Amino acid sequence: MGGLLLYGMDQCIHVYNTFYGSRIQIKCALYKTENVNRMGNFQTDLNWYVYRRAQSTDEWIKKPLHHWGDIQLDEALARFKHEVYTFVLEKHMSYEDTKTIYLYQGSERIAKAFLNKETKQLEIRSSSIREWLTCTENVSQKRMPPYKDSFFKLYLDKHTWIDPQTVAFASKE
Repeated sequence: MGGLLLYGMDQCIHVYNTFYGSRIQIKCALYKTENVNRMGNFQTDLNWYVYRRAQSTDEWIKKPLHHWGDIQLDEALARFKHEVYTFVLEKHMSYEDTKTIYLYQGSERIAKAFLNKETKQLEIRSSSIREWLTCTENVSQKRMPPYKDSFFKLYLDKHTWIDPQTVAFASKE
């Protein structure tokens, strides 16, 4: 009749109560939480998206720049690293008039890259920032070539921690 969600470290238990006269029957269903997002709702969209915010209007652009399916977090972060380099270096027209790009899994934001055009400082914010820093740039077939070397010709190779989830890269200029 009713339901109650109980959460553990790696599992989610849904308890169903069924009333039979004066007796209550309790049925439990065990689910792994790998598809449960932070709000406790099941994540139905496991695809990855890259979105952007326009520089001129500060408008969120609803159409994703990229859509990736059937990849894990480490692969998504590696691809997003390439997109960050592409964005900062202005190597693709899809990033014209862009001030921020975002990596989402379904409706959950995983990472944000903001470029301050005046100071040329790049800030990356992510709950997986350490993984982003250590992953290798991954270039898809459609987005050649890799831009890591070009990026570090213009930016210092040492980053600065702003908070536990945010780092900044300063321009060499």
